Amino acid sequence: MFEQAFKNIDDVLWKDAGCTSELDYTEQTSWLLFLKYLDALENDKATGPNTIEYKIGEIFGEIKNRIQSGYNLREIIDHIDELRFQSQNEKHELSHLYEAKIKNMGNAGRNGGEYYTPRPLIRAIVAVTAPKLGETICDPAVGSAGFLCES
Repeated sequence: MFEQAFKNIDDVLWKDAGCTSELDYTEQTSWLLFLKYLDALENDKATGPNTIEYKIGEIFGEIKNRIQSGYNLREIIDHIDELRFQSQNEKHELSHLYEAKIKNMGNAGRNGGEYYTPRPLIRAIVAVTAPKLGETICDPAVGSAGFLCES
């Protein structure tokens, strides 16, 4: 489900004059995905001060929308709106696809994807630390949430 949505979104961005590289595709897709995720989170929980909304706003506050066509933006939002983050399998799939986008950023220039941690390394670190159910796990860089998903 996610893989086809990502392909559809990339196809739309390819047509948009404001998005010229994989780095642009990843940046534009990322902030829209997080908005979608945040919307789903708001539906699950009541919001208040010092919430995740503020933190997400701080993270993505500097991103400039490069999608010039309102029609393309609407089409991308429609693709993203079809995605769900309910099951562990869906979250794992999203994490893997997001890692692939981050990895591709390194190939797109502009120093993108420099801090990508390959999944085999994540698995090795998780295996060594052997987290147990009920323990607190911290992944401060979070990126694709690979450490959290593998834990």
